[in-house]
Amino acid sequence: MDFRNVLTNIGHKRLLEDVEDFAQQHNLADKLSKLQTGALLAQDPFLYADIAALKAKDPPSYASIYEPTTGDIQALRDELGNPWHHRKQIPRTIILCSIGAAVQ
Repeated sequence: MDFRNVLTNIGHKRLLEDVEDFAQQHNLADKLSKLQTGALLAQDPFLYADIAALKAKDPPSYASIYEPTTGDIQALRDELGNPWHHRKQIPRTIILCSIGAAVQ
């Protein structure tokens, strides 16, 4: 089975337009810049390092894009570098829930 990211075949401009349409339809115009950034990162997670370059290269097209903060970038690096890294409470919760389900 082959899994592919369906967003990779869509150009940035069309993707941003689709997100803008979605935001307008669902009354999310105030969150448009973050939604557009999220769509670009969903399309290419490693793009976080190039968002400032995109904005500089074509300012009108990318003017509304939210630039990730250093905290955002660090979280993306951590997630991309080690996707299975998580807090200790998560496995503990899963184990306790599994034990509870087994007992029932």
